Amino acid sequence: MRIDIHLIKTVHKENPYQRFDPQEFYTDENVYDLKHQIQRYFKHDYTLNLLTNDTTINAPDVKIKSVVDYDLWGWWNKMLLFSKDFTGPELNIYIDLDTVIQRDISNIVHFANNHMLTLLYSYWKPIDWEQTAYKASGYKQEFKHSTLINSSIMMWHGNQLQHISELFFENLDKNLVHFRGNDEYLSSFHKDRINVLPRGWCYSYFFGAEQGSEFFNRDKDAWKKREKYKIRLLNGEGKRQNKMIETRVELTHD
Repeated sequence: MRIDIHLIKTVHKENPYQRFDPQEFYTDENVYDLKHQIQRYFKHDYTLNLLTNDTTINAPDVKIKSVVDYDLWGWWNKMLLFSKDFTGPELNIYIDLDTVIQRDISNIVHFANNHMLTLLYSYWKPIDWEQTAYKASGYKQEFKHSTLINSSIMMWHGNQLQHISELFFENLDKNLVHFRGNDEYLSSFHKDRINVLPRGWCYSYFFGAEQGSEFFNRDKDAWKKREKYKIRLLNGEGKRQNKMIETRVELTHD
């Protein structure tokens, strides 16, 4: 089985659709960092692809794919991945750059189902988040399409999901304004095609691992490394803390 792993790194001066946060920038150093993690913790043969509009990377084991002509903001470039122009012919895996791989993830390939898009489920958020977040926020627009789906990691097979890209670009401007990000868009229009990784795979370094319920213990401490989990997400405030960079070095260069 051929495996294509996709990373995205884009550079922008402003975000015309939403509040601009310069701390959302990623560099080629972040790409190399994740590249080394994948080499260490993913024991399959694969091709590494980088979608970018600006890079100095010139490594023989990184296939550069330009997204300059699309001029999309940051995370919205993920919507290109399902197009036949960018996707691989067999198994595709996408990983956000604010991701720390803590343990071997080789068996993640077993969760990629045909005709389905495998994403993450935000176990660290309240189970009723999608129903209550908008009202609880005081009806702020950014919470209108709140979802428990998280696209920090995605898996799919070949061109089976090309229609996702096609539908997105049919109403591009409307989608960019209407939704805060691709998580909300995918949850709103393609929930019937979404599969999720099980508990125990991923946690958020800022939001915790488990919101808790009568069945699952609460595990919400921030800045706590959970060694039993395979993947740590530096989403939210996690990516804005200098100490997060230090912990990345701990795990990837020991």
